[in-house]
Amino acid sequence: MRGLSPDVKTLLEMKRFLIDSGGMLNSWNSSDESPCGWYGVACLADSLSVNSLNLSHNNLSGTISPSIGKLSLLKRFDVRYNNISGTLPKELGNCSQLEYVAFGWNTLISGTIPREFGQLSKLSFLRLSALRLTGDIPQEFGNLTSLRYLYLNYNILSGQIPSSLGDISGLIKLSLWGNKLSGPLPASLGSCKNLTYILLEDNRLEGGIPASFGQLENLVNFYVTSNKLTGQIPKELGRLSALYDLELGSTPEELGRLSALSTLDLYNNTLTGQIPSELGNCTQLTYLILGENELTGSIPSEIAHLRLLNKYLDSNLLTGPLPPELGLHSNLIEFQITDNQISGKILAELYHSGFLMFLLLNSNLIHGEIPPSVAGCQSLQVFRFDGNRLTGTIPKEISRNKVIYWLSGSYNNLTGEMPSGLGSCRNLSRIVLSHNRFNGSIPSSISQLSQLHFLHLSANQLSGIVPARIGILPLLFELDLSGNRLTGVETIFARVYTGRADLLAAGSVKFF
Repeated sequence: MRGLSPDVKTLLEMKRFLIDSGGMLNSWNSSDESPCGWYGVACLADSLSVNSLNLSHNNLSGTISPSIGKLSLLKRFDVRYNNISGTLPKELGNCSQLEYVAFGWNTLISGTIPREFGQLSKLSFLRLSALRLTGDIPQEFGNLTSLRYLYLNYNILSGQIPSSLGDISGLIKLSLWGNKLSGPLPASLGSCKNLTYILLEDNRLEGGIPASFGQLENLVNFYVTSNKLTGQIPKELGRLSALYDLELGSTPEELGRLSALSTLDLYNNTLTGQIPSELGNCTQLTYLILGENELTGSIPSEIAHLRLLNKYLDSNLLTGPLPPELGLHSNLIEFQITDNQISGKILAELYHSGFLMFLLLNSNLIHGEIPPSVAGCQSLQVFRFDGNRLTGTIPKEISRNKVIYWLSGSYNNLTGEMPSGLGSCRNLSRIVLSHNRFNGSIPSSISQLSQLHFLHLSANQLSGIVPARIGILPLLFELDLSGNRLTGVETIFARVYTGRADLLAAGSVKFF
């Protein structure tokens, strides 16, 4: 390679370490004096010095040669979405002009992050996402004073988040989610006044959220769910007027100041206390996710006034009736209060928006009858009310609903006959109404439900002949009619045995 420019020699050395099954690097030829016409290569005006190397999305394998450190004027290096293996070359730290480095989604790259990367004082963008990196985040990253975007998510990094990151005053996005990072959140990050995204979910972080985070006036997204954070959320977070999406671990009343907030996700923590009525001030809120906590008290009427699309309040210790305003002022799509101690009645107004698709009320203390307006809500796809104290029957208006696929209300005190129009609900795949006091016969129209997978009607007072065609429904997987006073069981058993032997083999049929 005598007479070749230094950068041509370097690139040819790198080519030897790479496996190019697609022939993308065929243009990298030792007969060329300049590399500037080569695939993925861009040069400075001298036509000899490489300043950009973009090899992303090329199915390359092999490793990155240490010789890359010889490209002294390189500003951009991108090898995302390949199958490169080995370790990150520490020699890249010698490329002092680098502004953009991206290794992301090369899932065979392992080892640690070279501390030499901390020498890249002009680096603005660093993406090391979805590799197999271990070890800690180098303290030397605090020297990257030009850095704006840092993506280290979806690796196996451990140790603490270095406090030196607070020295990167221009940092805009910090993405560290999906690692094994532990220890406290560094208060020094509050000095990064330009931060708009902090993504730290799915780690092992401990302690509280520093009050200094209340200084991040440009913060739009803050995710720290699925960690081990404890303590109170600092009231200073109420200053974050730009915050749009918040996934935390507590519900201080100061959150009511976040007028731009669209999503509040506090799912699966050990939150206690009551839902702050001040959340009613968050007029842009569309997702309220407070499930899997230990919240007590009633649902504030103030949040019932919000035009929320989705409310998830399941698996808490909430009590009292549903606020009468619920549904009247909102565009509810999904409402989930499963596993609480909610009392009172099902509100007829829940259907009011005309958009309600998922209504999950199971495992509460709800009494009274099912409102015909809710049963007949023509947008409702899932209606679950198992484990309550409901009486009366299932309103005949349910036959208006052509989209419902899950109807589940076992363990109540429902009486009367099952609605004959159930067969009009052609999308039904689950009917679970066991352990009630239904009487009369099984509606023959159920035999028309070609999408039915589960039919559980056990422990009722049903009588009469079982519709024989139920036994040959093509998708039926579980059939439980036990604990009733039915006749004609032999006929349906014979049909199941002949046409659906798979049900018998799986033990999914019970008649007695």
